[in-house]
Amino acid sequence: PAAITNNCMVQLVNTLVRNEDRGSMQISDGKVRSTESALGSWILCDQTSTEAACTACIVQKLIAPLIASEGQGKGKVIHILALNMQMPSSAHWVVVVCTNGALECAHVADALLAAGAAQANFIPVIAESAFRFPTEAFYS
Repeated sequence: PAAITNNCMVQLVNTLVRNEDRGSMQISDGKVRSTESALGSWILCDQTSTEAACTACIVQKLIAPLIASEGQGKGKVIHILALNMQMPSSAHWVVVVCTNGALECAHVADALLAAGAAQANFIPVIAESAFRFPTEAFYS
């Protein structure tokens, strides 16, 4: 949609909270990893970009009260994938904050590949008006 409305956010929350289990995080070898039962909803952004990180926080804050009030999602949380985290294999939904240069960031690329391997669903959030999805030239 051209603008994020309350109805749009409610639909997004309903999608994100379906059929997910709660879990925990573990830290080993300096990497943060989730347990197999960890949440399946994540926000992915280029953590080296202040604008992208702030956008991820705003999206999380917009979604949080809606998740907390939903019957199925009560008590569930959508997490922002930290720079030192690997995308969990239990990822079901990934909200991707699309900013210029995000797809060139190794952390974002690795997380996208891991989420793809986990057969996660992606929800792009265009955070910059100048963002363009990659063309063939991007990959060469």
